[in-house]
Amino acid sequence: MAKKKSVYYGIWGPAFKGVVDSHKEFKAYVTGKKGMYGKKFTLEQEALDWVENFVSPKEQQQPSASNNACAYAIYGPVFTGIVYTKEEFIDKVFGKKGMRGKKCVNEQQAQKWLEAFAKQQKKKKTQKAVIAPAKITTVEQEHQNRAEQMVIYIDGSFKKDKGTYGIIVYSTHNSEPIYRDFGYVYDEHFNDLQNVGAELMACLRALEWAFANRLQQVCIVYDFEGILHHCYKDSSHTALKIYQEMVHRFKAVMDIYFLHVRHGNKALHAEAHQLTQLIL
Repeated sequence: MAKKKSVYYGIWGPAFKGVVDSHKEFKAYVTGKKGMYGKKFTLEQEALDWVENFVSPKEQQQPSASNNACAYAIYGPVFTGIVYTKEEFIDKVFGKKGMRGKKCVNEQQAQKWLEAFAKQQKKKKTQKAVIAPAKITTVEQEHQNRAEQMVIYIDGSFKKDKGTYGIIVYSTHNSEPIYRDFGYVYDEHFNDLQNVGAELMACLRALEWAFANRLQQVCIVYDFEGILHHCYKDSSHTALKIYQEMVHRFKAVMDIYFLHVRHGNKALHAEAHQLTQLIL
């Protein structure tokens, strides 16, 4: 008897972005659902690439102009200028002493921000020197250093009618992760969203850990695009409303950066995914 070929389904839309290997699950996400798109593949990587690079028909119809593209202004001793990808922005700014940056709607706005920030820095240098504050204690300094260097890899999964999440905390001061966590999603509102709810809960758990450890700045590395999407899109669903509210509360007390990676593209993110599979 011939071996059955593996089949993977890429799914893209507001409710879910990712890959499944069940036709039943594929139909549940896509069939009759507004704004949901899907495609069948024989290789998982092809499905992942399709999801990663998918452009909706609405986006295809929008005119593209370089002066309307999102731009990131960066100012500091190592680099001053404009970049156009979030990954490059994070790489040049996050955890780098003296580096400052801002996301702008276009290149012109980024250029204006750079000019204004440069003038502000020049003005500070010309002001009279003031007495330096008391030296920060060793413990406080360590917290400050950790806040500038902390990265949390997150992932979520849904099996046996309950979501699970995994987080891996990494600091550039350490060669190994400093914290790992696994847990179940017990909130039924989040479980109603299945895999989506588990991914969002993973993000909230990561931010709770960052808040509990008094971090002033943290980078969340994720593979589900809804992590960032649901921060800003209004929804009537209870879980999505809770998620949006809590993320904005955390953003009020610390700087949060979001970095998207492909599923399993980073070793530590793959480890976070493995944690989600620890089903009892």
